[in-house]
Amino acid sequence: MSSTAVSPPDPSLPGRLREFHVRLPLAGGRPNALLALLAGRVLSLVALLRDTPQPPPALSLEAWREFLDLLRPHGVYPLHAYRLRSWAEDGRPPLDVMDFLKRQHLLAAARAMRADRQIQQVIDALEAAGIPSEKAVLLHRKRTGPSLSERFASVENENGRHGRPGGAPALRVTGRAAGG
Repeated sequence: MSSTAVSPPDPSLPGRLREFHVRLPLAGGRPNALLALLAGRVLSLVALLRDTPQPPPALSLEAWREFLDLLRPHGVYPLHAYRLRSWAEDGRPPLDVMDFLKRQHLLAAARAMRADRQIQQVIDALEAAGIPSEKAVLLHRKRTGPSLSERFASVENENGRHGRPGGAPALRVTGRAAGG
């Protein structure tokens, strides 16, 4: 559980999210499919994303599968497994669901390690060819534009307060590579 106490999601949040995402649809198999869920499931998902422990929705195993199928396109399984493992037992979904999420977390970690090795191989090959890795990154950026984190940093610099309480940024850019 996170170190700061966070209140449960506001019950009016599902309606506000549905209204907001008319203008900016969520990705997925069907745009905004997550927002078609019952309000209780949306609140449960928000609580999980905010790391605010609360009892899981009372769903059959089949309903859990349908819920997880809606989440699949959003790539949040590893985050859910990570968060839920620190929650008390009464705040976790059934054991079958937890086992599935744990496996997804391990698979995501393996993919990240594989990608890290591949990136290191590319950097090593560039340096062996006499191309400093910093120059290769700059050439790549020239072709593809700024990275997502650089775009967020730019938006943060332009907007100042970020629309968050106390002006806290939504994303902190550290300048370090993941895992570095």
